Amino acid sequence: AEGTEILDGMAGLWCVNVGYGRNELAEAGYAQMKELPYYNSFFKCSTPTPVLLSKKLAELAPKHVGQVFYGSSGSEANDTALRLVRHYWALEGKPEKNRVISRKMGYHGSTIAGTSLGGMEPMHKQLGGAVPNIVHVMMPYAYELALPGESDHDFGLRAAKAVEDAILEAGA
Repeated sequence: AEGTEILDGMAGLWCVNVGYGRNELAEAGYAQMKELPYYNSFFKCSTPTPVLLSKKLAELAPKHVGQVFYGSSGSEANDTALRLVRHYWALEGKPEKNRVISRKMGYHGSTIAGTSLGGMEPMHKQLGGAVPNIVHVMMPYAYELALPGESDHDFGLRAAKAVEDAILEAGA
């Protein structure tokens, strides 16, 4: 409403992490849309804008980071990361190395893989089950999960041990 200010602490959940009504961003986006700034990179094709951005990211990144892969959303990025990791191990001759450890009650997107990674049981039921071989460990949320008298340090160790136990159970 006119004159009303709203503090959106969740950035609209997905897409307004830089704020609302930013004319300079709308103008920059419009200018880029006129230049064909995007093409599906799965076919090893690109356009000048992402190539220039990739070069800049490579300059800023640690030296061992030599490639950039773009996604249109966090959900898509998480789906692609899951797919690429599993594909990598299959190419390495270890297709059985396909487990992923994630946190219970995490949010990793609205797609099937994203909700499977998220560890929110009600969302898995909506899908008729989750993507297989995703292991969920406790969330590191001491406010809700600390044991009576447990220090923050001890809680942190317990949360880290949950990850360690999942790794050891997987045989990694």
